[in-house]
Amino acid sequence: MKRINTAMAMFAIGVAAATAQVATMNLSGSVPAELNGKKMYIINLDTRERIDSAVVKNGKLVFATEVGAGEAVPAAIAEGSKRRLSFILEPGTATINDRGQVKGTRLNNIVEGVGDMLDSLTVDYKARQKQIMQSQMSNDEKMKAAETLYNDVAQKSGDILVETYKANKTNAAGYMMFLQIADGMTVAEMDELLDGAVQWIKESNAVASYKQKALSMEKTAPGQMFTDFSVKMSNGKTVKLSDYVGKGDYVVLDFFASWCGPCRREMPTLKGIYEKYNGKGLKVVGLAVWDEPADTKKCVKELALPWTIIDNAQSEATEIYGVSGIPHIIVFAPDGTILARDLRGNDLAAKVDELLAK
Repeated sequence: MKRINTAMAMFAIGVAAATAQVATMNLSGSVPAELNGKKMYIINLDTRERIDSAVVKNGKLVFATEVGAGEAVPAAIAEGSKRRLSFILEPGTATINDRGQVKGTRLNNIVEGVGDMLDSLTVDYKARQKQIMQSQMSNDEKMKAAETLYNDVAQKSGDILVETYKANKTNAAGYMMFLQIADGMTVAEMDELLDGAVQWIKESNAVASYKQKALSMEKTAPGQMFTDFSVKMSNGKTVKLSDYVGKGDYVVLDFFASWCGPCRREMPTLKGIYEKYNGKGLKVVGLAVWDEPADTKKCVKELALPWTIIDNAQSEATEIYGVSGIPHIIVFAPDGTILARDLRGNDLAAKVDELLAK
């Protein structure tokens, strides 16, 4: 068992004085048998600093971690660099259930209660979606009904997260909610959301990261000129985005990875666009990010991708363009202006048809 250091304590909720009393969080639960004998760590979710460690024995994981009385720290249990689950390190006794939830202490119960509500909405959504698809409505009516249902559930989910955040923005539960609602917000929207939040949340790495992503998105939003970047490919050749964009053709740039299922499912759409417009004023370029070059090459061969592939891009391009999930597709005008981004399937195909019809 290891005591949280001074930097960690300063990050914790209700920054404690040096004379503050020490309390303990007792956390236990069953874990997969394959983890027997492995050391697991409690880390600060925001700073990634290690707080405590324990070895899995007989499928059980037990922590008794000291934390300042009245403090609470956003945390995670990790196996090396692999994060297994997130929770809040706070005084009290909690257990890890078979769903990977931590329950038993006040703030963890709040966070997991929200998770339970969202799970319930998801179950209801799937049941109602199935009813729509099995109904006697026309295909167009089904699509409209499904879209209305999706928007309704998304709104309800968002409302739950935002209201829980507002009620807890002076504690670690608020931090956990912020992680689920900040993506896609502008800096101004985040600042409004953070008004009245405890200072350590405002100064957290998570907030800084989301704001940086928001700035990147604003700089690379539709209507903006493209931002160049370079990639040293696995063959040793260095290429730039400007080698393809701004050269007189429309360019469809696909951020993808070999391990990404949705990326693979998007390939038929991209193949249709390529077959229809390649050599007729449009180019398709694949940008392999967060992937091993050997895996990228295997994927390209398996899927028979005929367009230009830039491998080994890793994370620089995703940071510049504020991409946090893939596939992410950006359409550039012949002069390099960004025309659209994050379109998929029929929406992407329709946009390209619209542009090439001009």
